[in-house]
Amino acid sequence: MGSVLISESAAGSLTNNSQPERDLQIRNLAQRFTAKEVARAFVMPTNAMKAYGELHAITFASADGRSPSEMRRCRREISHIREETLASMLPPIQPSPGPDGIQLSPLQDLRSKKALWEGSNRFVSSLIEMAKTHTQADALRKTHISRRQLCKLAYDHDIVFQDQIQPFDEAAANNAIIQRSAQPYSLDGMPRISLARLNLFIQGTHS
Repeated sequence: MGSVLISESAAGSLTNNSQPERDLQIRNLAQRFTAKEVARAFVMPTNAMKAYGELHAITFASADGRSPSEMRRCRREISHIREETLASMLPPIQPSPGPDGIQLSPLQDLRSKKALWEGSNRFVSSLIEMAKTHTQADALRKTHISRRQLCKLAYDHDIVFQDQIQPFDEAAANNAIIQRSAQPYSLDGMPRISLARLNLFIQGTHS
């Protein structure tokens, strides 16, 4: 296999931590995620991650058989790891030195990055609360973000706005009750005779 060029930022994502520690992280993620997903988590090309896997005998998992909810959960986890990787790649914030040449300490640098993530989490929390009483169009007007950003946040965090809630289907609910009544046990402890009368009543109201 030919050599794969890795960008400086991608190379930095593999060297910010010690090499054995990062290798262990990749091996652990490879048990549950594909090479493309692990590459996204560490901000590097997929081909470079595949080449790294071949070089170090790492076998990546397959996405086959995942349910839609599992796919969303994997996307969220990979996005979280990617955010942490990007944060670790950022240079320390250094204010203009004063008379004494003061610089941010490692603790101050960590607190500044933490404040950014906490602000993002607060925004998502407010969006979840807003979705309980607002439509998607209302949320767009109040948040002033693009529709694409809003849809991505809604997808990643399973947010459903008021205009996206499916209406209650009475006929489907009644049919489900009738189908359950045919099973050899009663519905929520209801006696068989009372259950049969309920079925006759439902059928009569829809005949």
